[in-house]
Amino acid sequence: MIKTRALCIHLLNNFTTMKQRTTFISERGLVARINRVLSKQNEALRKTRQDSRWSENRGCYYRIDYSRNLLIDSGYSAKDLEQLAKELNCIDKNERLLVD
Repeated sequence: MIKTRALCIHLLNNFTTMKQRTTFISERGLVARINRVLSKQNEALRKTRQDSRWSENRGCYYRIDYSRNLLIDSGYSAKDLEQLAKELNCIDKNERLLVD
């Protein structure tokens, strides 16, 4: 009886702390989540090549619209991806971007 009660208390304590733990998402995984949501709107998030002449103007990432063949927004850095993912409801409150 005592062991069962101690086990239940232990499991309850671990369950409540699991909700508060932060899980980290890689940059590539976060871009994949964002693109899944944006594909429903005929949009995509693309990465600029480092050696490209557009890397200075567009930033690391830019957003395009396939239906209108148009550049929607540019200048996203790796840190801005987390905020964009929160706006699109791609990540939970306890998930964070793993920054190198």
